[in-house]
Amino acid sequence: MRLRHAILCIVVSLAPQMHAGTLPAAVDGVLDLRGIDLDSRPVPLTGFWRCRQLAPETGEWHPARVPALFSELGLPGEGMVEFALTLQVDPRIDILGFTVPVLHSAHVLSLDGRPVLRRGFPGPTARETMHHWQPGTVISPISNGRVELSLRLANWGYYKGGIPSPLLVGTSGVITARETARNRYEAFLTGSLIMIGLYHLGAFILRRHERAPAFFALFCFLIALRILVTGEHRIHEMFPGISWDLTYRLFMLTQTLGVLAFLGFITAVYGNNILKQPLWWTRRIFEAASAFCLLAPLDLLCRSGIVLDAATLVVLVVSLIIIVGALQQKRDGSLIMLAGYAVLATTIIHDIIVENTVQHDTLLILPLGLFLFVLSQAWLLAFRFSRAFTIIEDLTKNLEYKVQARTTELETERNRLRQQGERLQKELEMARTIQMQMIPSSSPSPSIAFFYQPMEEVGGDFLDFIPLEDDSLGVIVSDVSGHGVPAALITSMVKSHIQQTGGRAENPGRMLHTLNGQLSQRTGGNFVTAFYGILDKDRQEMTYASAGHNHPLIITPRGEVHALDSGIRRLPLAVLHNFELPSGEGYWKSSRVQLAPGSKLLLYTDGLVEAVNLHDAESGDFETMAMSAVLGDLANLPARECVNALVEALRTFRGAATFDDDVCIVCIDI
Repeated sequence: MRLRHAILCIVVSLAPQMHAGTLPAAVDGVLDLRGIDLDSRPVPLTGFWRCRQLAPETGEWHPARVPALFSELGLPGEGMVEFALTLQVDPRIDILGFTVPVLHSAHVLSLDGRPVLRRGFPGPTARETMHHWQPGTVISPISNGRVELSLRLANWGYYKGGIPSPLLVGTSGVITARETARNRYEAFLTGSLIMIGLYHLGAFILRRHERAPAFFALFCFLIALRILVTGEHRIHEMFPGISWDLTYRLFMLTQTLGVLAFLGFITAVYGNNILKQPLWWTRRIFEAASAFCLLAPLDLLCRSGIVLDAATLVVLVVSLIIIVGALQQKRDGSLIMLAGYAVLATTIIHDIIVENTVQHDTLLILPLGLFLFVLSQAWLLAFRFSRAFTIIEDLTKNLEYKVQARTTELETERNRLRQQGERLQKELEMARTIQMQMIPSSSPSPSIAFFYQPMEEVGGDFLDFIPLEDDSLGVIVSDVSGHGVPAALITSMVKSHIQQTGGRAENPGRMLHTLNGQLSQRTGGNFVTAFYGILDKDRQEMTYASAGHNHPLIITPRGEVHALDSGIRRLPLAVLHNFELPSGEGYWKSSRVQLAPGSKLLLYTDGLVEAVNLHDAESGDFETMAMSAVLGDLANLPARECVNALVEALRTFRGAATFDDDVCIVCIDI
C-alpha cells in the first residue's frame, strides 16, 4: 500500500508538467485562465512574460519566454532581471495559490506590488546579493479575478540563472494538496533509502569481507541526501541557517560521491577484470572532482556542472560494459541488475538532456529512476535470500536425513558395543572367577595369612602354597609385568607349571630354573618376578630363591624390620632362555635363613610398597612414607590381624579402597 501510494504521489506532484502542452500560454505578458478549472490541478504559468533588465544596466520591457535561462533569453549571464505577468482567472475565485520552483538565483515574488515570497536577497551587484536555494508556496487573496505577478531575480556566478521550471497557479486546495503529495513522496523515498541503506550497512558489518552491501548502503545514503538538497529542499527545514554555498556543494558532492559508490557497488558484485585501467582512472577523476566540490571557488564550481554531467555519462557506459559482461558470464542476478540499470541510466540521460537544453517544461524523472533501481536491487536481494533459504531448507532436510541415518547407525553401534561390553564383562567376571580359583581359598595353617586384590577384574600377581613330601611347605609369590588379561594368562601358566612340579619342588633355585624354561618365549615380552621359599617350621628355617622379586621382610618380636637378602639380585623369569643364563641351572641359587621364634616373615608384591596417595602422588610411596612405622606396630599381632591391619593402613594412606596395581601379601608367624 505504501509503495502504491508513493508512486501515486509522484504522478500527482508532477501532473501539471505532463499536461502543460494542453493549457493556454501567456501572450505579451498576459495569461487568461478564465474557463480553466483551477480546482482540478495546478496550471503552469508558461508563455511570454514581460521582462526587463535592472542591473548592471536598466533596460526596456520586452517579451521573454518562460521558463528559460538568462542565456537563452539574450540576457546577461550575471545581473538582476524582473519578469512580470498579468493573470486573469474566474472572478468567483478569491484565493489563489502559487508555487515557485527551485530557482538558482535570489528572487522576490510580488503580487499586485506586494512582496509575498523572498528567497535570499536579490541585489544589483554580487556583493549585495545573497542566494537561497529553496522552492516556495504562497496562498494569497485576489480581487476581481485579476492579479499582477512580479518576479525579480538576481543571478551572479551561476550559469543556469533564470527560471528553469514554470511557476504554478491553482486554488489553495490544489496547491496545498500538491505540496502535501510532494512532501509525502520525498519523505517516503528518503526514509525508504535510509532504511535500505541501514539494512545493507548491517549486512556489511556482519559479513565484512563482502564490500557490495557497504557501497550500496553509501549509495542509498547519498541519494537520500540528494533528495534533501533538491526537490522541495527539505534540508532548509532541518537546518534553517544552512547557506546556499554549502547547499550547492552538497548537491554536487552527492553526484560525485554517488558515482563512486555506484562504481564500487558494481565492481564489488561483478568484479573489474574487464576494465581495470579505465575504472582506475574513473575513480581518480571522481575523487578529484569530489575534492574540487569542497575546495573550488563557488563561481567556478557553478560552471563545472556540465563537465560533471558529461563524466557521469561516461561512467554509465563503463558500468553498462561491466553488467553486460556479467550477463554474458551468466552471473547470478545480472539480468535483474541490467533491467534496473537500464531504467536508472535512461532517467539520468533524460534529465541531463532536459537540464542542459531549452525543454524546461519537460518532466524530470530521475527520482523515479533512482527509486526503481533501488527497488530492483531490493527485489534481487529478496530473490537471493529466497534462493538461500531454499538451499538451506534442502541442506536442512539432507542434514536431518543424514543425522537420522547416522543416529540409527550410532544407536545400532551403541547397542552392539553395549552387547559386546556386556559379553566382555561376563567373560572378565568368568576369568576372575577362574583366576580366584587358582589362588588358595584358605590358609594351610593358622600361622599363615594372605591377602590378594587385583587392580582390575583379573591381575598378574600370584601366590600359592605347595605341600612337600617331608611335611615342609613351599610358598611362592610372583608378579607378572603389566596388568589385566595378559598378565592373568601368564599367571595361569605359572600355576600350571607349579602343579606339574607337585611335591618335587624341594629345591627353590631349580624350581625357578624350571619355571623360566617353561615361560621363555611364551609371555609376549612380559617378564615375571618370583620368590619361592620352603618353610621348615620344625627347624624354624627357610630355604629360598628369588628371581628379581621384592625382598621379603622379617619382623622381630621387638618390632624391628629388616629385609631377607640373598646378596645377589637375580633376573626375573622369562627374560633370558635357560641356555643364555650365565651359570646355567645354578643361576638362581638357593639360600637358607634361620628364623627366630616369635618373628614374622612378610612376602609381598610391589603393589604394596609402590602405592601412592590418590590426591598427592608427589608426596612419596607407601614404603617410603609409612610402611616401617606400620610394621613395627604390628609385630605382636597374629598373622591374620597383622595382614588386615596392614591392608587397612594401605587404604588409609592411598585415600581409596582401590589400588593402582595388583596387591598380594603373605604373612607367616614363626
